[in-house]
Amino acid sequence: MKQTLLLGVLFIGVIAASHAGKIYKWIDENGQTHYSTFPPAQAETEKVRVPASTQSSRENSGSTRDNYKKSYSDKRSSRKHEERKRIKEEHKKKQAIKNYDRKYGPEAKLKRLEREKQQKEARADKIYQQRIHRIEQEKKAKEFDQKWEKYKQKALGMEAECKAAHGTDCTNPEYLNKWVKKKYEKKK
Repeated sequence: MKQTLLLGVLFIGVIAASHAGKIYKWIDENGQTHYSTFPPAQAETEKVRVPASTQSSRENSGSTRDNYKKSYSDKRSSRKHEERKRIKEEHKKKQAIKNYDRKYGPEAKLKRLEREKQQKEARADKIYQQRIHRIEQEKKAKEFDQKWEKYKQKALGMEAECKAAHGTDCTNPEYLNKWVKKKYEKKK
């Protein structure tokens, strides 16, 4: 019963608000005061002036609806904005996790270990190549020393031959060259 009475009063208030400035007041035979947007046919009525604050609230009732729509759309857009923001944050977190895994994760450790292994093998290979090169250089140096010794022995032998043949000092390069040319020309 209270609900129906409350709904009735609310309904009358809504009707009264929709007909701003057209509210009638009358008193019935029992002495009760009534308000209505329509004048009753049998009783005397009096037009009631609605206060300005009530009128402005009625006039603003449309703008209240607009404000509600605006606030609803603002809330909706702010919810969308918050949702986009949340999605961006989640994406950033996922990206950070991927970057961390890429840099420090198990796959990265395996790659790093493989790279270190390759580097060690490359260093060992380089050291091996350097040792081989050094050994080859030492062989070449020994061969050169041996050839040099043979050449020195040959040169000393030629000098001894020259001395024995002529009885003179054959260390003079000009004389030695002449003697070598004569010797080899005779053989040809």
